[in-house]
Amino acid sequence: MHTKPTGLLNSGGFYDSLLAFLDHAVDEQFLRQPHRDLVLAEADPERLLGKMRAWTAQPVPKWFDPPHSSDTEATAPG
Repeated sequence: MHTKPTGLLNSGGFYDSLLAFLDHAVDEQFLRQPHRDLVLAEADPERLLGKMRAWTAQPVPKWFDPPHSSDTEATAPG
């Protein structure tokens, strides 16, 4: 995992469907917002480069915390 943004030159709205999919993935909790924020899109190259230069990484916790042994013991069958 890296902490650098990805820039999409969204000329003519070419990536609109991809960006909508990523937004939907956030809404459905398949993708965290800080990870979605790594994808920057603009139709104008100068504005896209400006966004990329101004972008700063935000700390993101791990995807999930492993279960504690007491949690697994309580739910173990048998």
